[in-house]
Amino acid sequence: LRPLALMSLARLWPRSWRGKGIISRVGHSPDNLYRALMGRDTGPALLHPDLLRKVGENGRVHGFFDHPWEKGPRDYLNRLQYVDFHTYLPEDILVKADRASMSVGLELRCPLLDHRVVEAAVRLPQHLKYRGGEQKVLIKQLLRPDMGSEFVHRRKNGFQMPFRQWFTGNLGQVVTERLLDRSGPLAGLINTDAVAALARRFSQGQHDLSEDLWRLLVLSEWVTQVHAGEGREKKAA
Repeated sequence: LRPLALMSLARLWPRSWRGKGIISRVGHSPDNLYRALMGRDTGPALLHPDLLRKVGENGRVHGFFDHPWEKGPRDYLNRLQYVDFHTYLPEDILVKADRASMSVGLELRCPLLDHRVVEAAVRLPQHLKYRGGEQKVLIKQLLRPDMGSEFVHRRKNGFQMPFRQWFTGNLGQVVTERLLDRSGPLAGLINTDAVAALARRFSQGQHDLSEDLWRLLVLSEWVTQVHAGEGREKKAA
């Protein structure tokens, strides 16, 4: 009954109030919760209607997780790790690391992904991976004597770019110029009204939608460069 109650509450919860996203996610089943956290399925709603009809069901990102989720171990924690290992790790984290390092000619190695380390890690009992809300239990136990408790238990810091600060600053004008211009690079690809509503919700502080705006800006720049390349080829011909 709890998921049904939470999903009903999420539908009634005003967008202008904080906490709507959290309530919506908590009400999901375990597999849908993972999808909601890892695969933000906002993209199709931002596509131009004509393009969306062509894309159809292939436009949904949630299906990307279905096969590894069904194939993974029955144990919930191990299943989450299995899905991560076959989706998020190779398609996100390692891709970014590889492209960033190769762009400056840097050879990058990931020692924790040595196959012997991975094979040993997947055989560990659950209490050495996650216990009472604590993650990476075994690694912390190994590091604590040399690094100290303050270092081992410090708050985790990610490597995210400060999108929110960028868009509340100079990039806010770029959104207007590049994304909301109906004759801009993404004309015919995006639903301008939906993107305008997205930008408005972000500017009003209803949701942190800066990642969605960033993806659209990157797509806009890519389309611009592709068209510029095609123009140069025509002139050369």
